Amino acid sequence: MNEHPVDFRRFFTYIPLILQEPHFMSVRPSTGSIEYVRVFDESRQAVLVAVRASRSGVLYIRSLYAISWGKLSSYLGSGVMKTYR
Repeated sequence: MNEHPVDFRRFFTYIPLILQEPHFMSVRPSTGSIEYVRVFDESRQAVLVAVRASRSGVLYIRSLYAISWGKLSSYLGSGVMKTYR
């Protein structure tokens, strides 16, 4: 959250919605993360939340930040990210 403090403050309250109703998802074996992306209709902003498991198995949010349409399109085009809903 330290790397994207403005995005964190702006989208923090939406974390439950992003995790429960994502539009896109990916699994990143290299980082051990599951990424959830939701596009907010009112702002057309895509927001990514990355979740990881600690060594003891506790899930935690690793990252939360807005991603560009170009980055999202790239992820979708390469098959890294899949449509969820």
